[in-house]
Amino acid sequence: MLFICCALLPIGILSLLSFHQVTKQLDDQSLKHLRYMTKDTGISIYERLLFLETKIQFFVSNLLGGGFDIHKKADGYGKPPIQHFKAVSIITASGEQTPLTGVMHNPPEITAREMQHIQSRKTAILCQNRSGLPARIFMIMLADHNNPQEGFVVGEINADYLWGLSNKDETLPTAELCVLDQSNNLLVSTLVRPMALMKKMVSNTKGSLAPKFSWKYENDEYLASSWKLFLKPRFLMPEWTIVLSQMKIDLLSHLRNFTIIFPLVVLLSLWIVVILSMVYIRRSLVPLAKLKEGTQRIAKSDFNSPVAITSGDEFEDLADSFNTMSGQLNRQFKALSTVAEIGNATTTILDISYLLNTEMNVIQKYLDFDRGMILLPQKEENYLYNAACYGFSDEHKEYLQQNKFYLTSVEQKEIFSLTFKGQKSFVVNDIAEIEKGVAKKSLEFMKEMNVHSFIYAPIVYEKKSLGVLTLENTIAKRILTQTDLDLIMGIASQTAVSIFNAMSFEKLQESEERFKKAFDSAASGVALIGIDGRFLEVNTQLCHMLGYTNEEILTKTLSDITHHDDQDIVVDSMKQMLDGAIPSTWYERRCLHKDGGVVWTFISSAILYDNAGHPLYFIYHIQDLTEKKKAEEEREKLEIQLRQSQKMESVGTLAGGIAHDFNNILSAIMGNAQLSQMEVSTDHPLQQRFEQILTAGNRATDLIKQILLFSRQSEHELRPIQIKPVVKEVLNLIRASLPASIEIRKEIFSNSTIVADPTQIHQIIMNFCTNAGHAMQEKGGILEVNLIDVELDSDFVSQHPDINPGPHVMLSVKDTGYGIPSHILNQIFDPFFTTKKKGEGTGMGLSVVHGIVKSHHGIITVDST
Repeated sequence: MLFICCALLPIGILSLLSFHQVTKQLDDQSLKHLRYMTKDTGISIYERLLFLETKIQFFVSNLLGGGFDIHKKADGYGKPPIQHFKAVSIITASGEQTPLTGVMHNPPEITAREMQHIQSRKTAILCQNRSGLPARIFMIMLADHNNPQEGFVVGEINADYLWGLSNKDETLPTAELCVLDQSNNLLVSTLVRPMALMKKMVSNTKGSLAPKFSWKYENDEYLASSWKLFLKPRFLMPEWTIVLSQMKIDLLSHLRNFTIIFPLVVLLSLWIVVILSMVYIRRSLVPLAKLKEGTQRIAKSDFNSPVAITSGDEFEDLADSFNTMSGQLNRQFKALSTVAEIGNATTTILDISYLLNTEMNVIQKYLDFDRGMILLPQKEENYLYNAACYGFSDEHKEYLQQNKFYLTSVEQKEIFSLTFKGQKSFVVNDIAEIEKGVAKKSLEFMKEMNVHSFIYAPIVYEKKSLGVLTLENTIAKRILTQTDLDLIMGIASQTAVSIFNAMSFEKLQESEERFKKAFDSAASGVALIGIDGRFLEVNTQLCHMLGYTNEEILTKTLSDITHHDDQDIVVDSMKQMLDGAIPSTWYERRCLHKDGGVVWTFISSAILYDNAGHPLYFIYHIQDLTEKKKAEEEREKLEIQLRQSQKMESVGTLAGGIAHDFNNILSAIMGNAQLSQMEVSTDHPLQQRFEQILTAGNRATDLIKQILLFSRQSEHELRPIQIKPVVKEVLNLIRASLPASIEIRKEIFSNSTIVADPTQIHQIIMNFCTNAGHAMQEKGGILEVNLIDVELDSDFVSQHPDINPGPHVMLSVKDTGYGIPSHILNQIFDPFFTTKKKGEGTGMGLSVVHGIVKSHHGIITVDST
């Protein structure tokens, strides 16, 4: 049934297309015919106008031929001269009318423009429109061309002749004629009521009719065609529009007949096709069903069941072709399956032995060979050995193990040497074909192995032989062709790739193992870092250095373990290497330990690229410099302390000598000042000056004492004392001298006894509190004084070698003042150094305090923020 539908569907479609095309052509032909009729009618009207012009000219020439007065001659002219005119008259310039034939009522008025046209010896046509009646058409020319004063000949044209109405039934039996002037005024119409046509005309754009249009009159539909008749050049009259209308039912009558006959013919044809198709289908169903069963078997990969058809016609030939195709598909399917499975094995198996045995199993499964073998070279002994095989008996396997296929020179024509060394392939259907082309030993081997036909193919990768693939038949089968050899060569190429990949993988594993051992056993930290800065791989030493596990550090980026002050160094170096500005970098930077501590490191880094020149990752070597940095800092600190001690000792020696000499000078000055003061009266003006001299001398004496104390050349008394009462005494004294805006907070917990000079301890505390009050005198603040017992361990002592481990008393003074800039913090203990304004301090206070603390075997530290 589907076949019938498929046969009928194009026939039906073609029939519909043909019907549509023929009806369109018939319709177009009908409209063209109407158009031609309209044009012919217009031309006929124009030809009649020319004929009438000739007639009236002839009439006038006859009238003037006797040489008499034209008006007198016209009065005696009684019989109608021209039957195509209703009336002919001569009209003078004054309007006097002399009828020649018929009676002319209301002759037309001639305008100046028309007068000019006529006097140029041309003919003019004028129209008089009448309501409900055809328009009157007049033809006018000069009565005498030589004497224009004689007037005009005016003829009223017979409308039936002009429009061809007298013989309309012969020329236009079913058409209706309408003629319109330039203003779409109706000149003549064969329609009884032409108003519907007039409305259609008025509805058109600018009052002009289209060449083809339709309109309705009562219940009848008309098709109409218009044609322009241009009269102005000859007759001065603007164009007329000739309109022919014909009822659509009459115009398309032949099309209506076609629409009835054509479907009947098509239906008859379809019926004949259905009958013939049913007969043919019944004859074709049985072989088609067998072919269908054959295709279903092929779809299920059953290529071994042929289609049997003995109809003796083209279906039998089709079945033979189908069976041939099935056999070819069977071979191609097996070939494709072999290639696909071997290809899958080459991409998933990297063990050579397992890979080759898998390939042999695939070939045995799909290809029609009795046995197969893959030979690989044993390079040390220069021979081929059986790496994998199938189809061989145990006896033959033992024979293969006992015999080695030595790789002799190609000239000796050993067949395996020819295949391996010469990279030559063989496709042989009978070993007798190659008796003269190979060595005798090779022939003996084939006969021993019962070889009848075979294909040998070299396994070659990039022009290098890797082995030999052999496939053999022990009995006569189908003829081996070039197609079979091409397939085996393709399998050999896949095998070469798989062997090379497996060998490369083994080398890669060995290389990776060596790299991993070197990577993990490196003394310094090693890391592979991606282009985005994320750790890809790290060694054990780096994990130990930063305190992370391997899993933890692989979630970090290089920025995560870099000190914030060194971020720019890391980013810039990576950017320069990526841009190709530098191949590698070396620098020191601080890393962050997992516990937040700082790890000083020396880093060398480089960028690695792939074969295409694209960056792969960075390799970083990170050496721990923390202990080295600590040793350097300790050495630098000791050097600073040594320089400071030497400087202080030099300054102290110098200051002590100067102080003794200055003290002697000062004693003489003050002694003389005191003696002079005693010699003058108390109200003497010099008394005030002597007082000023003594006051300044006392200040100088105090300064000398501080200098002697700094130089340790003054004596001091050391005895066991408690610091606690001294601290309280100083705080009570200092409270009176500090402004109310400064709050004193004290935490005095130590009751320990130390060996010290109480005066010097008093001087230390007083100096610290005085300096703190001075720093807060403008804005106020808090002064904190703490006294506690501490136990110094070896770590602390290692950082401060001037003090011994054990129990000590710690005095701390803290203020909230403006602080000391970091760049001058190491100068505050220098003699005569001060941050106060001029006249507010001598710069000896902290120097003396530092000397006192050192003399008491203590240390002093300062911190300012």
